[in-house]
Amino acid sequence: MEKSFKKELEAFQEPIMNVVAKTQRRVRAEKIICFGYQVVDMMKWSFMAPQHEIERQITCNILYVTGHSERRRAKDYIAMLEECKAPGIGVTWLVHNIYAVQTALKAGDKFYAAVIRDGVLLYDDDLAGLLLPGETVPLGVGENSKWNACLQLGGDFLSVAKVAIETEKFGLAAFHLHQAFEQFAVGVVHAFMGYTAITHSVDRLLNLLDMIGPEFRSVFPGNTKEEEKLLKVLSSAYSDVRYMSDYTVGRRIVSILLERVAMFETIAVALYDERFESGQTQIAKA
Repeated sequence: MEKSFKKELEAFQEPIMNVVAKTQRRVRAEKIICFGYQVVDMMKWSFMAPQHEIERQITCNILYVTGHSERRRAKDYIAMLEECKAPGIGVTWLVHNIYAVQTALKAGDKFYAAVIRDGVLLYDDDLAGLLLPGETVPLGVGENSKWNACLQLGGDFLSVAKVAIETEKFGLAAFHLHQAFEQFAVGVVHAFMGYTAITHSVDRLLNLLDMIGPEFRSVFPGNTKEEEKLLKVLSSAYSDVRYMSDYTVGRRIVSILLERVAMFETIAVALYDERFESGQTQIAKA
C-alpha cells in the first residue's frame, strides 16, 4: 500500500484530504484507503462567455475501515460520509469493519487484497494492522459462478416482468425489473471487482458500476426530468410495490424500464465477454 498520491491525483490532493478530515469528525476510522478514481471533463459554453471552459470533476473510490466496536450499518455510515464534501470532489464510499476486512484477507479475498496492495493510504490510526496479501489469482479468473448465477436469476426476473406487463400487472413488473437490475449489477460488480455488493439501492449500485466504466451509467443517466423519473420508479419499486397499498405505475414507464434493463444486461454480457476473454481485470488503481 502506498502513502503518496499518484501523479494524476496530485492536483486533487488538498480537496481529497479536506474530505478525509471532515469524515474523521463524523465517523472514526481505522484506515482510509483510496483504490481508484474517475475523472470527467465537462466543457461549458455560453453566448455570454464565448470562450469554452472546461470543468473537471473527480470521483474517488475509497474504502473506509471502521473499528471493532462500531456496530452501525454500512448504509448509515455512508449517509454520514456523503455529507462530507469538497468542491470538485465526489466519493464512492465502501464501509467495512476492520474485523471483516481482516477476515476477508485471511480467506484470500481478491478485492481486498488488490485494495491493500495497490491502494493509497489516506489515513491510518496505527492501532490495528492489516494483513499484507500474498500472491493471488488475478481478478476474474475462475470466478464466473456468481456471475452465471446472477445472470440466470436476473434473466428470470426479466422474463416475469415481461409477462406482468402483458397481463397489465404493472406494479409487479416494476418490482421484478428492480430485481433484475439488481442481479445484473451485483454480478457485474463481483465479476469485475471481486467485490460482493449487498444493497438494494439502485443509486448505490450505479455508483459502484461507475468504478468499472461509463457504459452502465449511460443506460440510466438521470440527466433529465424524464430520466430522473425512470430512476425513481426503478429505485422505489423494491419497497413501494410491497408496502404501498395504493401503488400505481403506468404501462409506458414499465415498458421503457423493461427496454433499459434488457439493454443493461446486453452491455454487461458484452463487456464481460470482451474483458475476460482478453484476460483483463478491472480495479482502477489510485
